[in-house]
Amino acid sequence: MTEEFKTLLSREPVRREVPPPPPEWRPRVVDLATLWRELGVEPMFPELYDLATTCPDVFDCYRKLVALWDDERSRDIIFKAAWTGADIAKVVDLLWRGKYKEAEEAAKP
Repeated sequence: MTEEFKTLLSREPVRREVPPPPPEWRPRVVDLATLWRELGVEPMFPELYDLATTCPDVFDCYRKLVALWDDERSRDIIFKAAWTGADIAKVVDLLWRGKYKEAEEAAKP
């Protein structure tokens, strides 16, 4: 190690005060979908994301769909539900819990 590098590492951290935000700033909560859109984030599996947009909690449903996609049986039931127009949120929730028979029934028109 060079002496210059050792001196950089041995320095004490400097504490600085951060000024308060201007009074006209109003903090608020931004939902995740808006944040994704503003930052230009695109889902890795756009088709699954499109399916998840029919669910009340889009990102939870998308996460479950991505995890279930590797299982062939689950994938077939999800395809069937999408083709018949069944409630995707209900089918995904049942598959997530491992209730395949009930999910197949829910996937029927």
